[in-house]
Amino acid sequence: MPDISVIIPAYREEKVIYGVVEKVRQVMDATGQSHEIIVVDDGSDDETAAEAQKGNRSPSYATTGAKAGINALQRSPQTRPALRVCQARHCGYE
Repeated sequence: MPDISVIIPAYREEKVIYGVVEKVRQVMDATGQSHEIIVVDDGSDDETAAEAQKGNRSPSYATTGAKAGINALQRSPQTRPALRVCQARHCGYE
């Protein structure tokens, strides 16, 4: 079990999500803490999913299936399962 889960909410982020995931990975690797990265796609209709999962160490990926909004990560029955993807003792999102 990782120590930390970092949740990255995304909607129509195909142009930047790969860079964001890699930057988060670099920062977390530098901490020396075991971690996982989870991208939660809020129903994007672009290539966000494909871009998020590129690379040798692709993050876990979950989708809400519809535009539920970032605040819904905590309160919506539709998005709560995405938070359950977390395997770590500490889960955080922004």
